[in-house]
Amino acid sequence: HPGSLPAPANSAAAAAAAAAAAGGSEKRRGKRRETEAEFRERMVKKFSAKSKVYDNCRMLSNTGELLCFCDLRKLQWYVDKGLAELVTEDPPTIRLLFEHKNADQQAGLDGFYSTSRANRCVVCGQDQHYLRYRVVPTCYRRCFPAHLKSHRSHDIVLLCIDCHQAAHMAAEVVKKQIAEQYGVPLRPMQQQQQQQDESTPAGTAAAAADNHEGKN
Repeated sequence: HPGSLPAPANSAAAAAAAAAAAGGSEKRRGKRRETEAEFRERMVKKFSAKSKVYDNCRMLSNTGELLCFCDLRKLQWYVDKGLAELVTEDPPTIRLLFEHKNADQQAGLDGFYSTSRANRCVVCGQDQHYLRYRVVPTCYRRCFPAHLKSHRSHDIVLLCIDCHQAAHMAAEVVKKQIAEQYGVPLRPMQQQQQQQDESTPAGTAAAAADNHEGKN
């Protein structure tokens, strides 16, 4: 029958289209996996520390007691200011020329600051790429009294890119729970700006328009 001839052609065309779509989907999936790998590599290059974070230079009190480990920049600052003298170059060690305050010892933090730290992820031990991670989020830390946040690094650790991402995602969940439980906005400045905008005549009109559209 003449009307039955186009059917196989249509079926063949449909099959070819389906095969092409399946092939394209496979290519897209392959490309997506490659893009994720490239994205991770880009994040590593962009955010990971470009040099050692911990120089583990030693700072001694004027009586020769080990006070803490610090970086080369801080060590050089004390020397340049005439506040310390260089004792040894390997390992880099300075001795203070004044009597330091015992605040850290009184707070029980001297053990932390007088312990050298390794340049690797504290979770998995990765030592090829890492970046700083704040255990106490900045949105909370900024509200701390000065003596708990000034020149304090006990809540800053090193994490590799993968562990940093996992920690960040877990922290966001906890922050949302805290926000809901205690009514603390996660982005108070943005919320304050929004409230200020809505308090203006233009903002009030826009809010009324949105409310009207929502009812319709």
